[in-house]
Amino acid sequence: MPAPNKTRFALLGLLTFGPMSGYDLKRMFEKSLNYFWNESYGQIYPMLKKLAGEGLTGGKRESDPESRSRTVYSLKDEGMAAFREWLALPAEPMRDRNELLMKLFFGRHSSPDINRNHLLAAREYYTGLAQKFDELEIRLKEDCSDDPDQPYWLVTLGYGQNQSRALLQWCDQSLIALDEIPADRTSSDNSKNETNEPPSGGR
Repeated sequence: MPAPNKTRFALLGLLTFGPMSGYDLKRMFEKSLNYFWNESYGQIYPMLKKLAGEGLTGGKRESDPESRSRTVYSLKDEGMAAFREWLALPAEPMRDRNELLMKLFFGRHSSPDINRNHLLAAREYYTGLAQKFDELEIRLKEDCSDDPDQPYWLVTLGYGQNQSRALLQWCDQSLIALDEIPADRTSSDNSKNETNEPPSGGR
């Protein structure tokens, strides 16, 4: 049996903040969930229609100040019940597709400078991300002190803060490790272990 599409629960969750159009929901993704969960318009609109068809949300046509007609969706009791049922389920293990790790895994076939540059670029990215998270923490504490959602937002934010700091540490350790690789093991010309398989992760 296929796993349920998690887009539906992300949308149901955002609709707990109030009625929104597809455009509004996309903006909410970009402002809040985007650091750990993203959805495209091509995912949002079909799922909104599906949720309405299942009776979990209601859709109302209205015009905005620019006289453009749009559908604003609101959460029904059935939708809230489905959302809370999903919240109680165990979270699935995270599985990432990480291009940086794949490049480093095959790094012997590249040059030491290229491998270092990949890590330096990652370090710059995670430095900026950590700073952005710290600034967001300050804003949440100053501007949302009375919001009942604030403690949960801070817990979620803490994951990003700790992850970015840990990845910064990993970048520094990896740069040192690359510098310590003997010269005869930094080139694809070294074919001593060409036919060896990498160690299995037990899968």
